Amino acid sequence: MNPQNRKYFAIIVQYGNPDHTEKALRSIKSGNTPPDKTIIIDQGKEPLSHPEYPQCKTIRRKENLGYSAAINTGLGVLASLGATDNDIVIIMNNDVEPLPDTFNQIRQWCQSNPGDAVVGVSIQERNKNLSGYGLVNLLNGRSSLLSETSKAFPQNASTP
Repeated sequence: MNPQNRKYFAIIVQYGNPDHTEKALRSIKSGNTPPDKTIIIDQGKEPLSHPEYPQCKTIRRKENLGYSAAINTGLGVLASLGATDNDIVIIMNNDVEPLPDTFNQIRQWCQSNPGDAVVGVSIQERNKNLSGYGLVNLLNGRSSLLSETSKAFPQNASTP
């Protein structure tokens, strides 16, 4: 597996405030190295309305079956678009606003850790440490929970 050839995808689970989703998309779009493709799984009561970005695809679900079901839907969409087990999937709620360097830091970290395939981005409150984040290896199903004291992953990855 060559980490240089990996594609990077983001799955955003939308439920609730659509303004959060728009802010998250703007943050992703304005980042230094945005994902190759962003999938929004819309589970809100009303259909999400947002400006279309070329690298963004929205999937509307008729009912909210929960976060994990939305992630599974997003993974299915990515598989249909040609994503492989070599690629990186960043999963996040719609209220996460990544800082400009977030995805670049994730790419650098994943190049040093080629076995991990799913990265969860967490919210950092202003002037506070990241509350927690985890990794799942899609090849073997093993997961790791990394705490704010871990030196393995960059701090300051996202902000509300």
